[in-house]
Amino acid sequence: MTRDEILERISTIIKRICKREEVNPDDSILDDLDMESIEVFVMLGQVEMEYGAVIPVWYLRKIDTVDDLVQAVETLAGGPLVRESYEA
Repeated sequence: MTRDEILERISTIIKRICKREEVNPDDSILDDLDMESIEVFVMLGQVEMEYGAVIPVWYLRKIDTVDDLVQAVETLAGGPLVRESYEA
């Protein structure tokens, strides 16, 4: 799975939760998307289920933007190809 595909899937999750039509990689999850804390945790739970990545609470300090979340998934899920190995 490419970085763009991960971004697309994460953007879809965020759009559904926030009821937004557009999400950009440089959008701040809290500031630009106006997500409440419960929405953030719902989103993280869905992302973790989607990619098999566990995002520890301490790691959340590193995640500000949508792109930061994409990078976290790549890092914590073992890289951009990890999902393909699950699908095989």
